[in-house]
Amino acid sequence: MKPTALSLFSGLGGLDIGVEMAGFNILGAVELNPHACRSLRINRRFARQQEKLITLIRQHEKSKSRRQASRPHWIALRDNVNTGRYCKDTLVYDRDIASLDRKNLGRLTRGRDVDLVFGGPPCQSFSMSGQRQSVYDKRGMLFVEFARIVSIVRPRYVLLENVKGILSSRADIWKTKCLDCDNQWMPALLAEDEAAEVCPKCNSSSTKQFISAKAHKGGAMQLIENEFTWQGYRCSYSVWNSVFFGAAQRRERMLMIFSRHDMPFIASSHDTEKQEFVQNSLFQAELPKSNPIIPLKTQPKSLREALIQCNQHSEAISSPKACLWLRNVVRPHDEPVTWTLDQPAPTIGAHQAAKLAIAPNGVPDAQIRLQQWHTLGNRLGKGNQLDVTYEFLSDEALLALQTFPLDWAVSGTRMERVFQIGNAVPPVLGKAVASLIAGSPCFVDGSETIKTLNLANLTPLAA
Repeated sequence: MKPTALSLFSGLGGLDIGVEMAGFNILGAVELNPHACRSLRINRRFARQQEKLITLIRQHEKSKSRRQASRPHWIALRDNVNTGRYCKDTLVYDRDIASLDRKNLGRLTRGRDVDLVFGGPPCQSFSMSGQRQSVYDKRGMLFVEFARIVSIVRPRYVLLENVKGILSSRADIWKTKCLDCDNQWMPALLAEDEAAEVCPKCNSSSTKQFISAKAHKGGAMQLIENEFTWQGYRCSYSVWNSVFFGAAQRRERMLMIFSRHDMPFIASSHDTEKQEFVQNSLFQAELPKSNPIIPLKTQPKSLREALIQCNQHSEAISSPKACLWLRNVVRPHDEPVTWTLDQPAPTIGAHQAAKLAIAPNGVPDAQIRLQQWHTLGNRLGKGNQLDVTYEFLSDEALLALQTFPLDWAVSGTRMERVFQIGNAVPPVLGKAVASLIAGSPCFVDGSETIKTLNLANLTPLAA
């Protein structure tokens, strides 16, 4: 029987597809965004052969006469939808996880034991490109609700995904001190006030709380790890780059694996020096040959190669001057707005996905200067933009860069669709880490199957 999983903050289902590829059966998916929920449900219905393409065509025709901003009214049509039949057994709950109680979770899991709970809480609070409000933002505290779900379900393993910036995100570190034995500890945020004030060493209730470190760099990670430690889980984490696992984009994600105390511990590495080595050697001729696990050729897949494989923008990329352009977005001087097609694409984020385009004739230097005046206090106005030939990246191209199946249904307007795709986790990352957790072979070198439960064997960030 397949191991079971429960998905939280599911979004478009990137992690879900990868986890299913690794051999898990996903019982339920919880997502608040209505457009993402409809995308998941459409794919599920097609996987279960409960809907046909003609019904979507009819819905599109009806929607032309009533375009309502609040209604997820459209899906880009393709010849097929979800032929891989991913997530066909997944129940989709469109609600806030804070509203989930033991009864709701029992319905989602059909009363079965859950081997893995996984998900990516909103990352805006920790992203380098955001305001970095860390846990002081309501979205930054959603990991507490994540931990609450884990405390009810009690899975064998937990997988938590977020942006790399969470590693340096700041937070105040509160501790409790026992006045009788001088023992100090970080209390759990989920704990009852009375329980948090009882010394775990001598059971004394004579305690006081104090700030051990104010705005501590890395404090957000410390709070998250502490929360799951109190739940009886041991933590490991590492930064993974999707370019090493088959994606034609440089996309780094921090993946935390929590092993229940009675389960084999899955070790990982977060060696900063080795992370820097990988970043600096990304486009060099060779990657470390001592690690046979890397499932790619030594040179990462280029954007041009990915577009050719998915048969998108064929005419535009045939021009020798063609490049990828972040259209009319103002950036600081040291941040590019164009990229060559012969290297992996930059990170396809939600806002970037809506503005990324192929410029077949290139982008004039004067236009690039207009977009890089941000540090001088200027802004790009409609009156000073140059005329540049371009075509926005199609849904299929964005899905390919994220390693989604090209027939994965995405519901909503164009902006709603690109936001769903840009916010998703590449399924190849989900597959790699979930295969490790399941203990099932993911990479095979000749006739030798890798069986060790060690995250370092699956990522070049830890040689």
